[in-house]
Amino acid sequence: MAPQQRARAQARAALAALLLLGAAAAVAAVPAPTPDPEPAVAPEAASPSPSPSPSPSPSPAASAAAARTPVQLSSSIMIFNNNELDYPTAKSSPCAKALHAAAGHGSRSVNIVVTQYWIDEAFLELPKTCNADNWAVPSKVDRYCQYWQYSDGCQAWNVAAVHNVTRGLTSCLTTAFELFDEVLISPHLDDGTRTGHWRNLLVFDPLAADSHGFSYNDIMIRPITAAARDALSRHSGNKKTLLFGMQGEMGGTVFRHPAGYAKLASQIKSDLKTLKGHANVKVGVLLNHAYLPGVINRGPDSPPYPLPVSETAPLSGGWGPVKAFGDWPEADALRKALPAAQNLLKTVDFLGISLYARAPADVQPADLESAVVKYDTELAAMGISLKNLTSSGVDFIYNEVAIGGGASECGNVVAKDPATVGRFPWLGMFHYSAANDPWQTRLGPAAKVPARDYMRRWYAALLEVLSKGGLKYPVKGAFVWNCASWDVQGVRDTAYADPSVVTTIRAHNAAAGKAAKAVGKAKAGAARREKKPATPAEAAEALAVAAEAEAAAAAPQPEAPALAAPAQGQAAGGRKKDKEARRAEKRAAKEAKRKPHA
Repeated sequence: MAPQQRARAQARAALAALLLLGAAAAVAAVPAPTPDPEPAVAPEAASPSPSPSPSPSPSPAASAAAARTPVQLSSSIMIFNNNELDYPTAKSSPCAKALHAAAGHGSRSVNIVVTQYWIDEAFLELPKTCNADNWAVPSKVDRYCQYWQYSDGCQAWNVAAVHNVTRGLTSCLTTAFELFDEVLISPHLDDGTRTGHWRNLLVFDPLAADSHGFSYNDIMIRPITAAARDALSRHSGNKKTLLFGMQGEMGGTVFRHPAGYAKLASQIKSDLKTLKGHANVKVGVLLNHAYLPGVINRGPDSPPYPLPVSETAPLSGGWGPVKAFGDWPEADALRKALPAAQNLLKTVDFLGISLYARAPADVQPADLESAVVKYDTELAAMGISLKNLTSSGVDFIYNEVAIGGGASECGNVVAKDPATVGRFPWLGMFHYSAANDPWQTRLGPAAKVPARDYMRRWYAALLEVLSKGGLKYPVKGAFVWNCASWDVQGVRDTAYADPSVVTTIRAHNAAAGKAAKAVGKAKAGAARREKKPATPAEAAEALAVAAEAEAAAAAPQPEAPALAAPAQGQAAGGRKKDKEARRAEKRAAKEAKRKPHA
């Protein structure tokens, strides 16, 4: 089914279901829908709790809030050097240009990846060449540093540098909130020694000062907070949403110092409380799809392995079996911090995953949740249930999602066949050349390129998952990793952009945006109807609408050419509404006008 058809069917079914919820009080016995099968989740590490008593039936508003909404596929703005924020002028900065490019893809959300750097002095003497095993070496912070521009080298922080970064972030975020309704912040630390160490295995206290007197809070969290406050204070109009990730793909620091991140969460909320009328501020934690606590807690994968052949190649990507918790590196330290980590994940507003989903050559939508299964399994090993978190109101997002077309940890070997592309989605090409382009964009969109054809099918499967708001795991947001060969949208660099995928994502975003808007209106109507239940006659009509909508959604749909542009006259807004959609929308509009009882 084409993206627009999927999202329209999803919208019809969601609208009808929400109408039905409003009528439920007038119908004595309406059978509950059969839920999707839930994934097996290991029990929490605490002692067994008594069997829960039966829960009361959810109110219409509560049930409406749980309804799945189609999710747009948004873009990410990569900031690697601080002069990209507002140099030479705010409107012509790389940040502003990338934001305008991202806006052209039709999503209401964007992710801004703010990158600063750390120095572990033990790595300073290592050669500045690729060592494919360095990603698995634990690291510490001796000092933080920042690149104004790459040629300057990584410079020490001082008060002036903090001021300059805050000013640049304010310019960048001001543009972001002009163009988008929702902005995700993903703070990253990269290896300032340029020797290929991974931020996920970096352990540091976010509140502790480095050898120069600056903490992660000083160089990252406070500048972003100040910039967000200034940017949003200038904004007038509809209320915005700020998703403030406290770190991105940095599990070692979170699970070793969870109390520090709990303090940061409170600090962020306190510092931004004056924005209540301007923005909805949410604070979250963003983790990788494997090795969540920043340790190598899995056994080796089965071959084939990424290149070059090395000691850690069987561990790359974390696709081997999870070890028993007691066998994890640093198990004692993790166990000591675990109660605070469990509480942190229960109290944040959202969790994110770097979703690089391994999939077979005949990729299917369910394969795109393979990385979430790993995430879920590792949380369960620490006594944390992802299902319980999301059902209690913690949102779940794909803060990174993409496929890179590489086969080497060094970013210099192309994956040429579908099986290899799908096996190593987290690997890609770091520097563009025509010979090393896995998607062969120079050949034109119609050329037969097996790796590119697979990449298109992979994105089609992803959009199928997003059109349903997730399959086994509900998802509330998704953001492409727009970097190097993963940037198929051409947001940062057009070299790897694929016009076919670009067209498909735009069509999906248009349809998902309309569906989400309709569901939002229906949710508001359901909340109002709690105070004035529908009459039996209205209930009967809602039942009929629901049945027709479900039949329409389930009926076979004509298949559009895979990943093709929308057919003439069928673009979003241009197709004549069908009978079920008209009836559902008319009913929703009528209910929205009803005033609740005083």
